[in-house]
Amino acid sequence: MHLVTLTAVPNSDHPPAEPSPLTPSVAAAIEARLDEMQRESEQRRRELRDIAAALPQATSRRLLVKQMTRDLLTAPDRVSVAKRGVLKVLRTPTDALHRLRAR
Repeated sequence: MHLVTLTAVPNSDHPPAEPSPLTPSVAAAIEARLDEMQRESEQRRRELRDIAAALPQATSRRLLVKQMTRDLLTAPDRVSVAKRGVLKVLRTPTDALHRLRAR
């Protein structure tokens, strides 16, 4: 959106231009569009609230670690899961170093 400022020329016989008032039909069209946008916004808010309600509650880190440990103990392929976890932990410092160098 570009704003245009109208100023009077110092030695001019013409007064500065005044903005034209809105006609009733233009004002009604603007109001209708604003109402439509408001309804769409309220609909998006309702959808976002529904999505947020469907998300699980926040859990603490301690509970997350307990759940991961329980899942690991009951997993049919514990060795593979544990190996991937250890390799991921060992790889983390290297990944952090690569991210720092990339900056």
